[in-house]
Amino acid sequence: MKTRKTLWPLQLCCTLFLFLLFIAQGIYAPSASAAADFFKALGATQFEERVEISDFSLPSVGGDEVKLSDFEGKVILLNFWATSCAYCRMERPALQTMYDKYKDKEFVVISVSVDRTSIDTVKKYVEEHEITFLNLHDQKFEVASEYGVRGVPVTLFIDKKGKVVGGVLGPRPWDSEEANGLIEQLLSEED
Repeated sequence: MKTRKTLWPLQLCCTLFLFLLFIAQGIYAPSASAAADFFKALGATQFEERVEISDFSLPSVGGDEVKLSDFEGKVILLNFWATSCAYCRMERPALQTMYDKYKDKEFVVISVSVDRTSIDTVKKYVEEHEITFLNLHDQKFEVASEYGVRGVPVTLFIDKKGKVVGGVLGPRPWDSEEANGLIEQLLSEED
């Protein structure tokens, strides 16, 4: 029977082997930034420098006119979508889950519909699916166009200072550990 003292070199070798194996297979990849890891895991783009964006004002399904600047000091997940887009509809429940998890923190989901129909179409969808995060309507595609949106869904991540950190084209699992990690990383940044 081997003693504990003679097992430590074997344990060290096994640990080192597993660590190198994980690096080789891409399971663990050290990086300079935790946020970069979350962006990579989500298949999202992180900008090298954060981008200033212009303010906008759009009607909400609740009837109010809402400005992006109303949410200064909060982390914003800005999502462009359409009720006719299957991928957009697919990600609504996960966006709702994320919103529910972080709504009591300095976080908001702002969903901008680019439906060409009336706001009533968007309102009906939101009510039927019990979506409680903010839903705005960009019927003329003006804001989406200004933000460079060419297809939906498109999601932008905006920090507490109102700068775009990065974004993604296409649906994502917004209720995943990676998405939650990214939001928590952005929430932990100093104002």
